[in-house]
Amino acid sequence: MVCVDGVSYAPHRQVDVKDLEVDFYSFSWYKVFGPHLGVLYASWRAMPFMKSLGHFFHPANTLEGKLGLAGGSYELVQSLPHVLTYLTAERRQTIETQEAALTSKLLDYLEREATVYGKSRAELENPTTERLSTISFSVPGWNPRALVETLEEKTMFGLKWGDFYCPRLVRDLLGCGPEGVVRISLLHYNTGMSASCCFTSPRRLLRCADTWRRPPPQWKRWKASSRLLMSWSSRRSRMLKRVKIMNLERAENGL
Repeated sequence: MVCVDGVSYAPHRQVDVKDLEVDFYSFSWYKVFGPHLGVLYASWRAMPFMKSLGHFFHPANTLEGKLGLAGGSYELVQSLPHVLTYLTAERRQTIETQEAALTSKLLDYLEREATVYGKSRAELENPTTERLSTISFSVPGWNPRALVETLEEKTMFGLKWGDFYCPRLVRDLLGCGPEGVVRISLLHYNTGMSASCCFTSPRRLLRCADTWRRPPPQWKRWKASSRLLMSWSSRRSRMLKRVKIMNLERAENGL
């Protein structure tokens, strides 16, 4: 029996469980712009092999009868039709086109400067449809965690590091260390200045990150500490003046 976790695929592409011919398919709706609910598909051929988790006297002829032990959160369930209304076939096509364009721009850089995991675009028959916009990579000379934390501290970009619940794949098959890989995920709403900056100047970002990784000279640390102390003293002085003025005003008003 085959069970597929579609949490990384469903936000980016239309899912056809019959075409996949899987026994089970699951994902979380919050990954597809919805609420914190999970969904599970089970094929009819898999049903006879499933035991019911409910009371023995309840019917167990359907998936809901076997696993639906209680009612769902009605407030959350009510939002699901609106998610489906948003993800029309026409909008799905627009999403795929936009994400393919963003992914292509990012890979133009990463395939030159980093190790991108998975098949390269040259190995794919149709990179536009076969390559999703969730990309895992590593940068020579950089620990994944250190790279992510450095960039997030100094820039507006949000990346992740780790094995992403796939320790055997990341560590045993890819041969990565305990801190895994760097992952960046793009979605159709990634348009505008932030995305353009990420694509047009990643080399500069990594170069800056390498500079930030090195501790500043001792005299620069002293200068920064002095500046911070002066800034704090100045703010404290202004605050005390405000308090003094407020007390005088309250005294004049008899408060």
